[in-house]
Amino acid sequence: MQKSTDCGAVPSSCGIREPVGRLFFAGTETASQWSGYINGAVQAGERAAKEVLHAQGLVPKERIWEPEAPCDDVIPEVPFTDTFMEKYQPSVGVFLSLVAFLAVPAGAAAGWAFLGHRLPSFRQ
Repeated sequence: MQKSTDCGAVPSSCGIREPVGRLFFAGTETASQWSGYINGAVQAGERAAKEVLHAQGLVPKERIWEPEAPCDDVIPEVPFTDTFMEKYQPSVGVFLSLVAFLAVPAGAAAGWAFLGHRLPSFRQ
């Protein structure tokens, strides 16, 4: 595959892909596809590595833009189970509302427990 003339999602990325001396650039913004995503970063890293190998004379120029073969070493998915607290954890706003709502009865109960014996009796 020949060098892509498509500059990807970022039109200025064609210029930032070009090596400066022995300095090669890679990263998600230099990708020809999926710019801004991890797939773009991987593609740009593979391209830059091939450019380094070409500069050392280990890879022909035609192989720089050749796509990588898909990997067969796929890690099997493990199902992720949420705990009860992770499933039903309240938001910050709901939590603060609950604390504020419960503070009044808790304060009244604490006041009655500690000061209840000092209150005047209304018994006849």
